[in-house]
Amino acid sequence: MGMETSITANSILFLAVAMVQTPEQDAFAYPLVKRWVEQVKEYAESIDGMQDWLYLNYADGNSQDVIGSYGAENVERIRNASAVYDPTGVFQRLVPGGYKIPV
Repeated sequence: MGMETSITANSILFLAVAMVQTPEQDAFAYPLVKRWVEQVKEYAESIDGMQDWLYLNYADGNSQDVIGSYGAENVERIRNASAVYDPTGVFQRLVPGGYKIPV
């Protein structure tokens, strides 16, 4: 996952969640939560405390490159494993959802 090279200092891992019941509530809440996360990231950057690594289970599937955050060497290792164990790319093409290996 690249933590050995990506995490360079003490860090805080956080999860931001808005639990809603309707699509209308989601449309209202999602941008607010996303903006709050951006503000936290901006603050971390302002004090030179931003870490690029993302935890897969806490990531926003709409906008975050989780696998890419593992570092180029680890992404290449993942690609190589995929070439051996899934040479036809079934999991990349036919399995809906989830994080795909960056091209």
